[in-house]
Amino acid sequence: MSLMKLAQAYRILADEGHGDGTLGHVSLRDPEGRGFWLKRAEIGMDEVACADDFLLVDFDGQVRHGSGDLHSEWPIHAAVLQSQGHIHSIVHTHARNASLLSASQSTIDPLTTEGGYFALDPVQTFEASSAHIDTHESARSMAEFLGGRPAMLVRNHGLVSCGPSIEVATLAALYLERAAALQILALAHPTIFRAARPEQMTGRAMMLKSRRFVEQNFAYYARTGSKPTAVSQHRK
Repeated sequence: MSLMKLAQAYRILADEGHGDGTLGHVSLRDPEGRGFWLKRAEIGMDEVACADDFLLVDFDGQVRHGSGDLHSEWPIHAAVLQSQGHIHSIVHTHARNASLLSASQSTIDPLTTEGGYFALDPVQTFEASSAHIDTHESARSMAEFLGGRPAMLVRNHGLVSCGPSIEVATLAALYLERAAALQILALAHPTIFRAARPEQMTGRAMMLKSRRFVEQNFAYYARTGSKPTAVSQHRK
């Protein structure tokens, strides 16, 4: 298990416009089956730097390791991880464009390569029953709605992405936010832009989802983004 890589994911997302004060979170399934790791709630995504910034949370919301406040929407992670055994990492952020698009009747079309990532697994918008997904019931409804897709929008709220690794979940969130930005631009000129047919995007989606591409690009963002002086296992 790599909490250092999880810290990198937080900082990558912050660099790419997913930060929202102390809100937003990325989880990693605990390899020993004890639950999942999540940043403590009192720091921002851009401040995550070491193992001490994480909490080990069980599926009932009990903190088993670490100190600090727990995000109220921890049930998002518990529900998806429990319902999808192959999923090991989940991202929930309030990225600006995804949040705005979630308030419309539109979703992600395959206008570009980023949109093509979701062409075969269309992004849909979940209508939550309350402002926050902070109960077992609402989180289970959300997880059921997500199904086996890599990402979704949450109406008037933000995005959720997931994957079998930290890298996949993180890049899916980046692609969704970028596709949402372009979708919003296209909505202003609906007669000019034309979406590709889903089958035309198969090759691009396969490229973006290939293990080599995912690892190379996650490493690129980790290497070139802002980062603490040293990402260490423990805070000095």
